[in-house]
Amino acid sequence: MPLRQYREGLYGWGRLSEKWGYDFNGTAIVEDNEVLIVDPVEPTLEELDALTALGSSFQIILLNADHERYSAELAAALDADVFVHETDKASLQNPNVETFTDSHTFAGAWQVKPMRGHKTPGECGLYNKTKGVLILGDAVIGDPVTGLRLVPPQKVPDREQALASIEELLTLRFDTLILSDGFVLIHGGHDALRGFIDPIGAS
Repeated sequence: MPLRQYREGLYGWGRLSEKWGYDFNGTAIVEDNEVLIVDPVEPTLEELDALTALGSSFQIILLNADHERYSAELAAALDADVFVHETDKASLQNPNVETFTDSHTFAGAWQVKPMRGHKTPGECGLYNKTKGVLILGDAVIGDPVTGLRLVPPQKVPDREQALASIEELLTLRFDTLILSDGFVLIHGGHDALRGFIDPIGAS
């Protein structure tokens, strides 16, 4: 299968951004025959076939408005609805999307985690307590050169609030940290996030 398999029922694929020097990642979560696709980048034909084979019902979830990416085209190919946080809907090019709120839970007990102070007002993550998995959009970047970091300062409207929202994630129990921009940590994600945020809080 051409998709990366991170764990059982958890897949991904990526496209290198020449500008930034790291992958933009799409993630596929399989919950029985329902598939949640997060922040999708354009798949190859083989990857599209593999995604199609994962289930019979699809939903596409955007963790912020800037990750619209290939969502409209993939939604058409998979007959899927696209979901974005209600505060980000107006920023999308595609008006035909559904919205969710801070308290929304998707299939398989995937909980929305709002991330205040970041690039867009609707920035959020997805968390599954049973699986111990956290997925983030632009709240944290997995830079292969510098390690975990924020997006450039000019794109963070409220740095203090943004850091506080990341620190709050440390109260969650997870091992796998999937980032829509940059590297993925199948194990050690919680420790890595703490290692990133603790020195900043102490400075």
